[in-house]
Amino acid sequence: MRGISIAALIAVLASGCSSPAAVPTTTVPPATTTSAPPEVSVTTVPPTSTTLAAEDFPAAALFLAAVDDALASTSYAGAAFEDPEGFLATGVVFCDLLDEGLTIEETVDAYAAALVEAAPDEGIDAEDLLLGGVVLGAAIRLICPQHNALLDQETP
Repeated sequence: MRGISIAALIAVLASGCSSPAAVPTTTVPPATTTSAPPEVSVTTVPPTSTTLAAEDFPAAALFLAAVDDALASTSYAGAAFEDPEGFLATGVVFCDLLDEGLTIEETVDAYAAALVEAAPDEGIDAEDLLLGGVVLGAAIRLICPQHNALLDQETP
């Protein structure tokens, strides 16, 4: 299933959301010409600092790093940084589904159904399901933390 595009998956998942804003879009402003280059401001970390706190990074960067780390030993290794917009959009769609009242299990089921609908002849393997679970878990922890209690519940 590695051949399916994240964009196709997002489109299928988002079709189940009631909010049309569930799928973010990216627009590129038209090129303009200017006579002077824009000013650039650079903030540097003091050389004595060796660690940065998590709050120093935006949630999107932490999300992509968490997904990348969790998928490092799979065929999806590096994919989060190859298509960051796709992975972030999938996380947002997952959060929207949870906001609409779906459980984690129902959200994973919607993901699996979207995979089948997007590529009915390819089938779903364990790594495809792992990918969905990793993205969902990272999204809950970092994009929509209001749903953290769902991850903290014990399963029967």
